[in-house]
Amino acid sequence: EDSKEEEFNQQFEDVYEKGGRMTLYIKEVEFISRAWTDKWADRGFEISGHPDDTRQATNPDWRTMDSVYTALEVELKETYGVNGMKTVTNHWFVWPGSLADGTRDFSAQAKIEEKHGIGLDCNYAHYDNGSTGGHFLGAMGYDQGNYTGSGLSMKFADPNGKIIDVYQQLNNVYDQQYMEHKDQDGYFNAFKGLMDRSVQHGVYSTISVRAHNNEYFFSKVPLMKMLDYANEQRIPVWTELKFLEFLRAKEETIINDISLEDDRLKYSLRSTLAHENGITHLVPFLFNKKTISDVRANGNPYAYRVQEIKGRRYALITVNPGSVYSFEITYGD
Repeated sequence: EDSKEEEFNQQFEDVYEKGGRMTLYIKEVEFISRAWTDKWADRGFEISGHPDDTRQATNPDWRTMDSVYTALEVELKETYGVNGMKTVTNHWFVWPGSLADGTRDFSAQAKIEEKHGIGLDCNYAHYDNGSTGGHFLGAMGYDQGNYTGSGLSMKFADPNGKIIDVYQQLNNVYDQQYMEHKDQDGYFNAFKGLMDRSVQHGVYSTISVRAHNNEYFFSKVPLMKMLDYANEQRIPVWTELKFLEFLRAKEETIINDISLEDDRLKYSLRSTLAHENGITHLVPFLFNKKTISDVRANGNPYAYRVQEIKGRRYALITVNPGSVYSFEITYGD
């Protein structure tokens, strides 16, 4: 936001030392230098924009929000060499609900973002303090739920059902939700609960942590505990941009040419978008009372692991995206 670069240093150093990476959303470019953003971008951190249309917070319109996005894109390009915002969070989460012609459309903001080439919207945050419905998204802390149920990132759709090419990422571990209760343990436990259900119980979630720099006095201790716990569970901590790139790589992966004959399952897996992290697909481990005895990719033995998910056993097969594979799965006695 409007913090100065020296005020970010400790937070960024702490996260970096734990092996994590952060996204910094910049509202005003005059507070941070190009040398500073270059340093952290070189270390794998994401630099993007924090569009500010709070002057219209009670009734934002398409044209003004669109102009705010355009102006910030120019500033980021001229000041930091950032070529377009790929992920975004608006200041105060301001979100217009009408198109340029005034037509009511709850997906208007997502359409503005699609127009600007943004692929991941990070505006929605888990915050229900002061709600007349109480903590309707689940009890605070370990048992906190997810607004989307699964916690998985999904693309927006407009009122006519047309898919918009922008993913929504829920900020389900939100510092302000817990800071207002002076509840550092709850902030950490919200993360731990989501992580445990995802890793141990198959309630899969993409966990997004919001940690404002000007609230680091509150969030430092629980945030470091989160990073330690993620490391213990061998879960990577990415920027929103890296996560978007993973979503894109997963989305465009195609499995086809599927055939099953003589207890041999054959199929091809094709992807074109490279990513440093693998993409895992699931194959039933048990078929026709027989279990997998051999997995081959492009004619060579291929590693897999077996895991029970929601009562069924699967072979989890991980590939490096950006390649073509021909798989042959053999079921034996």
